[in-house]
Amino acid sequence: MKIISDVRFVLEIIEPVEYKYKETVSGDSGSHFAQIQHMIDCIGLVRKVPCAFHLMRKVSFRTENYCHLKPVNGEDIITDSFKFIVADKVPYLADLQQYLLDNFSRGTQPCQEVHFKNMAQFNINMPIFFTGPWEYNGSFLPDAPLDKRPLMARPLTDKDIVVDKKLNQIWPKVNSKNKTPKELIALLAKTKENVYEG
Repeated sequence: MKIISDVRFVLEIIEPVEYKYKETVSGDSGSHFAQIQHMIDCIGLVRKVPCAFHLMRKVSFRTENYCHLKPVNGEDIITDSFKFIVADKVPYLADLQQYLLDNFSRGTQPCQEVHFKNMAQFNINMPIFFTGPWEYNGSFLPDAPLDKRPLMARPLTDKDIVVDKKLNQIWPKVNSKNKTPKELIALLAKTKENVYEG
């Protein structure tokens, strides 16, 4: 009985964790990049605040008569992955300040809370990452007051990769504009998993 592998890519929002977005990239390998761009463009939350994503390459196995072979935990095998942040531009503390001012109705409700993480590494001139779960008026509590939908903010690190909605890297800075992270290109190129037949 011949064992055949199937490769698929899954895009998931990991920050804010409350958003719980996960979608499978389908179709032929040539369209994966465009599909990911389209998926990100359709997420309303990304229009409001930066979001962190995890793109996973998952492999499953089946027999040639389509009997699926599941591992012990029932999940497909994640062979590779790539984490990145999507933002309109590299965010700084001044962008967070402007965001808070834009959302603050003077005298009618308290200012939105910001939970700062890892601020021991904070430098006012360095970029940050901020996001919040209830910024998109449609999925969570659209009428929730600002004090019930806190933002999370932390400094960006050298390990963070920030891209715009077209998936061009904007942090850390690259030598040329309109350059997709090489890790993302390499991951999407792995569309096949060959089964060794000894």
